[in-house]
Amino acid sequence: MCMIPFFFRLLIFMSGVMFPLEGRLAGADVPSLFLLIVRLNPLVPILDMYRWVFLGDPVAIDDVAFAIVASGVLLAFGFWYFRAAELRYGRAR
Repeated sequence: MCMIPFFFRLLIFMSGVMFPLEGRLAGADVPSLFLLIVRLNPLVPILDMYRWVFLGDPVAIDDVAFAIVASGVLLAFGFWYFRAAELRYGRAR
């Protein structure tokens, strides 16, 4: 069983697609660990930037920096993994 679709579905549900989670969780009595987990979700800053473009909501510069760094790290890991696994499926021996 592949866990990747489950992981991505979990990221989407924990990112607040329809509404910003930080606004909903700020007034509630929520542990700071949960807020940290929500902030470390790589989809949250990307969705915040979409809200900034389309709705004019403010966006924090640290969210933009986190999205850029996370994208770079995931891109580098993807390139590394592809090159390492290429011999198994891409090239003839």
